[in-house]
Parts: sequence; C-alpha cells; structure tokens
Amino acid sequence: MNLILHIGHGKTGSSALQSFLALNSDILKKYNIDYPPHASFQNAKKGFISSGNLPLVDNFWDEYINKKALSSTADSLLFSNESLIHKILSHPEKIEALNEKYKLILVMYVRNPLDHIFSSYGQQVKRHGQTLSMSEWVDNYQVLDKVSEVIRVSEKYNINLQLINYSTIDKIEESFFSSVFPNQYINFFAEAKLPETKTINRSLSRVEYEIQREFNRHLGSKSAAFVSDYLVNNAPDVKSEKEYIEESVLQGFIAKNEDKVKFINTYLDDNNQLSIEKPADIKPYNDTFEISSKQISVLAEGISKQINRTSNARLENNDADSLRDIALKFENKKPITIEDAYYLMSLAHKARPEGPIINKKLQDFESLVKVKSSVK
Repeated sequence: MNLILHIGHGKTGSSALQSFLALNSDILKKYNIDYPPHASFQNAKKGFISSGNLPLVDNFWDEYINKKALSSTADSLLFSNESLIHKILSHPEKIEALNEKYKLILVMYVRNPLDHIFSSYGQQVKRHGQTLSMSEWVDNYQVLDKVSEVIRVSEKYNINLQLINYSTIDKIEESFFSSVFPNQYINFFAEAKLPETKTINRSLSRVEYEIQREFNRHLGSKSAAFVSDYLVNNAPDVKSEKEYIEESVLQGFIAKNEDKVKFINTYLDDNNQLSIEKPADIKPYNDTFEISSKQISVLAEGISKQINRTSNARLENNDADSLRDIALKFENKKPITIEDAYYLMSLAHKARPEGPIINKKLQDFESLVKVKSSVK
C-alpha cells in the first residue's frame, strides 16, 4: 500500500489543500485513494481553518495509521497534518519504520523565506499569543533548518520525498495531485469540487495584527478563536498585509539564511528555486491603522458570541449539587446512569455548543433518556 503523508510545512497552503481533500474524500475513493474522515471535515469543507485528518495522538505512528491501513481497501492511504514535520524530526525512527512497512511518500512544501517569515510571524500572532514585534521575533524563525533536516532524514532512510516550492505554483490542489498522482490527475480534476471560499486561512491586515496582539497581551492565545480565527473565516477577502521590519534586522536575516537556501535549492529544479530577495510590499512604520466596516462587523459578532457563550456556560448552584452527587456515586461504587451521562454532556454543550461530537452524543443520550422514561 502507498502511504502518502503531506507534512506541511506551515503557511504553505495546508488549510486550502485539506479543505479540498475533505470536500472530495468520496471522489478520491473512486481513484483508490483513501483520505480517512476526521472531525475537522465539517469546518474544512466550509473553507475554514483546518489541521488535517491525522490526529497526532500518542502512538499515532503505530496504532492509528496501521489501523486505518488495515481497514482500507484503497491502493493509497493519504494523511495531511503540517505538524508532522516536527514529529518526524523528533522521532526519525518512526518514519523509518513506516518506510519499511509501506511505500512511503512524504510531501513537503517550501516557500521563499522572505515571504514566509511574515506569514509565520502572522501565524504566531494569530494562533499562539505572540506579542513581540516582527523585528523582535524574527530570530525565532527556524523553518529552513527543519526543512534541511527533513531532507537529510529522507536521504538517510531512502524515503521518497516530494519537495515543492509553494512560491512558484498557482494552485496547491493541482500542484499536489500532479506531483503525487500524475496518472490520475486529469480525470480526477474533471470531477473534483473546489471550496466556495477561494482564500483559506489568509494572513491578517495591519489593523487585525494590532488588535490580536492587544488581545494576546490581556487574554493570551485563547482569544484567537473569536478574533483572528473569526476574521479569517468570516472575512476571507480582506487583503493581507506584511508587518514593518527594521532594515538592519532584515539584512541580518538574509545573511544568516543564504547558505540554507542554497542547500535546499540543490533539491529543487531550476524553475522552482527558492528566492531570498526582499519583498516589495513590506509596510513602512506607521502607528495609525485603518479598519473597514466589514472588519468591525465581524469582530463585533465574534466577540459578542464569545461573551454570550461565556455567560451561558456559567454553572449555577444546582449544577454544583448535581456534579457533587455524580462524583459521590463513583466514590460509593454506584453505577452512573444514562440521566447522569445526559446531564454531563449537556454541561459540555453549554461550554462548547458547536462541538460536533458533543452535539451527536447529546442527541443520543437524550433519545435514550426519552426511551427509558416512556418504558416507565
């Protein structure tokens, strides 16, 4: 069996590719390609931010992947998760074992570093609570080192590594399939569906970065769900902008990374070389910001929903009584009833009303409670 692992790296169109794969998972099966379903498909099919279909749970290398392989009748098993690049470098022996068991193909995208540092910094602000300025943060950039190490690991274990320059392609969906499934590419794309949202997981504008940084200072990374994520998912057409970076810092970055770019370029053909030239659209320093009515509307909606969600999720005094009684059942070795399970799931629903698993289980438990009541 072919095992194809799309490993990223980050900010190279992973969410767009994952949306496309989720949307076409049934069509892929016709071409003997199994892209196993995952809870993220609901958001991915809408063109929202996604992390792919491979949950990086404990021992996923052995148990999860092998279980999916045993249950699949397809010729190719396909997974995507851009965090795999870090897992491979932490556990190279695991990728060696997979290469011995399957016909393994790693697919890794790279990107011109002077474009990528801005997107990477933006992702740190968007999702990881970053409060530093671009100039203060840039020394944390280590992607070229990680890419170089993946290349070395692939060579050491004779792994088929497909290395693609994201900066030289038009559409990641087409570049991925033409590289990995060249014999099925034309026929598959004649049937495939594209997400309605053309821009997926965009970078932020300057004012959006500033707003998210301030939320990060006061609330941390959990604010991303109702600020950055909400803006990216619900205002995808807002133009992204590069942040200001001091010229001396930028030139220092170029000098530090020139040799790394040359090394990676030896594994790319002449038409797809990485460039380390300064982008023309870097913003000058400015402490004033512009915001559109669309951005204001989306922010107000996202923050209002979060306030309502927090208010509605607050536990009451009678909830404390019920939780205490359920805990005492465990201590007294009494069985937990379906009514207890339904009540606990309803509390989970209050805290996370959009959760697909929570909603499904809440409906299941409610039906069982009704059946039990009707029997009485």
